[in-house]
Amino acid sequence: MRRALIVVLAGSVAVLGGGCSRKAGVSPTAEANAPSIAVVASSGGFIMEAQQSGTTASLRGLSVVSDRVVWASGANGTVLRTLDGGATWQTLPVPNAPTLDLRDLHAFNETSAVAMATAGRLFRTADGGMHWTQVYASSDTSAFLDAISFWDAKHGIVIGDPIAGAFLVLFTDDGGVTWRELGRAESPVALPGEAAFAASGTALAVAGRQHVWFGTGGAAQARVFRSDDRGRRWSAANTDIVAGNASTGIFSVAFSDTLNGVIAGGDYRQPSAVNSNLAVTRDGGRSFIVSRARPSQYLSSLAWHSPPLTLFGAGIAGVVHSAPGAAGWTTLDAGEWNALGGGTRYTWVVGPAGRIARIKR
Repeated sequence: MRRALIVVLAGSVAVLGGGCSRKAGVSPTAEANAPSIAVVASSGGFIMEAQQSGTTASLRGLSVVSDRVVWASGANGTVLRTLDGGATWQTLPVPNAPTLDLRDLHAFNETSAVAMATAGRLFRTADGGMHWTQVYASSDTSAFLDAISFWDAKHGIVIGDPIAGAFLVLFTDDGGVTWRELGRAESPVALPGEAAFAASGTALAVAGRQHVWFGTGGAAQARVFRSDDRGRRWSAANTDIVAGNASTGIFSVAFSDTLNGVIAGGDYRQPSAVNSNLAVTRDGGRSFIVSRARPSQYLSSLAWHSPPLTLFGAGIAGVVHSAPGAAGWTTLDAGEWNALGGGTRYTWVVGPAGRIARIKR
């Protein structure tokens, strides 16, 4: 839109399996030799360490390959990458894209990635950002892309806002080298005013070999679309997440497997409002139950941290977390953030003005 699992029982929160985040360690030697990183917040045994990104661009895209290799993206054609756990960040600008907003990206490893511009374009690099190739450009000037995800190294999907009443769905079967559009007749049909949110790249989630979901807002009902055949056929589930205007709805979707998932959002114009902003499913997204133990703030992104297994949420009103068995959420930082990326040793968070931080136990 223009501009990891939790289960609730009797008011308590039980955090389950870790989802689809990639896992890899960081060597003690590399960390010992890295420059110092300033601690900016701590709570519940977690600390947040600020990083020097080298940019002032607003960041919303985040792809965690390992605890050492992380990519980020944002406004003004900005792409960043670290190969040393965030001690240093390299700027890898996309040529001919200085005015484009790269709201999401997917990195396969330290050299290959696909970056998504909201203005209906996709770019790919296979040499660590030294060169970028435009691999998709919509023929419709009204196209607006919201999020990108991959099941594996070859098969990926992009969701875009509705065109002529139907959501734009793109596929790749060759690692993002080529893309094709789902036919209009098969595309998910939108309600009046309905769209997806491009706030963090997490309105879209995949699990297993071919399951996919995306959340919506902006309409009278906030919905979750689901597909079990890599987006060829879709069905929609109504939810009780706050809805009714352009600033409300589902901003983040996370599934730990093909059955268990969580959705979160709220109202970004009232980031500290108490409303129905988090719900869970145990049936693969066919139905959702609003959580009693939900954070009292708008969330644009969710991510899992492990170990210890913890669910993090981030948004305009700050970063919060919930531990297994906890009855609520603990605030880690009250600053403004956009997107989270889960890992093992670290969880990452990006925000406006080039803000990047890593969270660790």
